[in-house]
Amino acid sequence: MKVKICGITHPDDAREAAKAGADYIGMIFAKDSRRCVSEEKAKYIVEAIQEGNSEPVGVFPEHSVEEILAITETTGITSIQLSGEDILFKFSHLREHFSIFYVVSVYSNGQPSAALPPMNDAVTVVYDHIGGERGSPFDWKAFSPFQHNNWMLGGGVNLWNIKEGISLLNPRGIDVSSGVECPGILRKDIFLMQALINSAKELSSSTL
Repeated sequence: MKVKICGITHPDDAREAAKAGADYIGMIFAKDSRRCVSEEKAKYIVEAIQEGNSEPVGVFPEHSVEEILAITETTGITSIQLSGEDILFKFSHLREHFSIFYVVSVYSNGQPSAALPPMNDAVTVVYDHIGGERGSPFDWKAFSPFQHNNWMLGGGVNLWNIKEGISLLNPRGIDVSSGVECPGILRKDIFLMQALINSAKELSSSTL
């Protein structure tokens, strides 16, 4: 079970997430996000996890290929998360350079908002709740993932519902942001991160 802790805004949080066993550390570059980080801050975050096994992921919802290449070169980011328009064009130009995550937005009723573009299992699909910053999950019982083996469950996963999500859907990984945050300050709660990552790893072992 892979775990991505997303919306990291501080190097100390990244370091603690990596120590707790997070596989991926996500940094958001969307200017309209409260969790948006600058290139300078992202570089410090990447440096904070260099000695561990966590992989830095840049979240680029509407950036051009040129912008993504420039930011990743400056920061040292090695994986990217994409969404938005021109996705096939971006795949074709970026897949040789990066591991890629692709976001599929899901309505509250568990229905994906759009069909899955053509892609192979090297791309990790992340299912996220539309309006996901509310921190609430979509209807997992009504949800059925696309025929794509490599996928993560996101959008409202937290320590109190992770067991239900994994037992219902058996994802390859989980993507968590607000579910491990300290209220109101956009910093991660070290103990929540540790507990959630431990739960994810233990639950995935029990479902094998």
